[in-house]
Amino acid sequence: MHIFDYSFLQNGLLPVSKADIGKILPDVSATTIEAVLGQMVRTGAIRKVGAGRGTKYVKN
Repeated sequence: MHIFDYSFLQNGLLPVSKADIGKILPDVSATTIEAVLGQMVRTGAIRKVGAGRGTKYVKN
């Protein structure tokens, strides 16, 4: 299942971090989360807010 299929990104109301997603989906590796988020940012499905440890992602 694609990370974007989860409601925490679909509603787009709250920005989420990689750590937030890791807590919600503990069976998904950090590498996979990073790869999928990067792909979603490149395709415009989500946008990145902030930088470094404070980076969050929101629905575009």
